[in-house]
Amino acid sequence: MRDDFKSGNGKNLRQFLILILIIAAVIPSSALDYYAFGDSITSGYPEVGYNNTYVFWINSSASAMHSTDGGGQTSTWGLEYIEAHYIPPIANFLIMFGTNDDINGVDPNMTAENLRQMYLYATSKGSNTIILISPLMGHDRYMNRNETLIESYLTNSKVPFIRTYDSIDTVPEDNIPENYNASYYQSDTVHPNISGHRAMGRYIWKNWAKNISIRPSPTTTIPPLPTTQNRDSIFKSGDMNSDIRKGIWSIYQRIILARL
Repeated sequence: MRDDFKSGNGKNLRQFLILILIIAAVIPSSALDYYAFGDSITSGYPEVGYNNTYVFWINSSASAMHSTDGGGQTSTWGLEYIEAHYIPPIANFLIMFGTNDDINGVDPNMTAENLRQMYLYATSKGSNTIILISPLMGHDRYMNRNETLIESYLTNSKVPFIRTYDSIDTVPEDNIPENYNASYYQSDTVHPNISGHRAMGRYIWKNWAKNISIRPSPTTTIPPLPTTQNRDSIFKSGDMNSDIRKGIWSIYQRIILARL
């Protein structure tokens, strides 16, 4: 290998290794990226922690971020500050507000309108946007009614949403908000525990994956997928010996495919 680096073939080898390093640096860690904007449920308050929220259970290979600034805030706050939290380019934007609206007695129609306006803002910026209907709470007898009203408002407004509550209520995946399931909640009966966040994330992915936007940053150019034809065009006859060429090509394939 040392002699190869000293030869003409070695020059080609060094150039291609540099190319691989550049590719690794400029391509995003994943072409699947999303940002979740919400209240304390999205931030993992108080016992779950930032890295165990539903955001990271949606897809472990994704490049995911989420806001921790909306704790205790209503959808009115979300609408006011969404611009500050929208850091383009974001391929997929998830929005979850509503729990604090219910706690504070906000009219569900106002909650729904705020969610609709946030949806329109993120969509206008080019993001594939989805509203996440908040989980139920143990101490709010109006939550079920509010959830139904919000869903009806969003449906009439043609705003896509996922019934997140339906992953951790007493009868999951029936599209009906029955009651909260205590086994998925922390002792305050408001915030999901880790099991709840895991169930929410997997449910979101199950219902969202077919519509998710998988794309690179608009400012990033991704090289073509590695194929035999690409390999033959990059490695011209006699550039370097066959074993080295095959080894480097294998590295190139792994880097590109892992980043997509």
